[in-house]
Amino acid sequence: MFNEQGCPQIGRGWGSPKSPDCRGFTPEEFQKLDFSEIDLSEFIADIVGSIDVDKIQADSIKIQEKIESNLENLTRKPTN
Repeated sequence: MFNEQGCPQIGRGWGSPKSPDCRGFTPEEFQKLDFSEIDLSEFIADIVGSIDVDKIQADSIKIQEKIESNLENLTRKPTN
């Protein structure tokens, strides 16, 4: 995505079939990119699509139960 949308921003092409230019950006070129002009919707859709909401909810419940258990244990311990 960055190469596809960034190369035209800095005036860089893809080379020719006999001599392709598939390199990444130099630090200087990377600094010139306008990231507000780069469409990351495909990347974001992949990330959002990989989120397992049920697992997150189950993990959250386990964490909450563990915290509550630890707090109960702290209040039960006798002090000297």
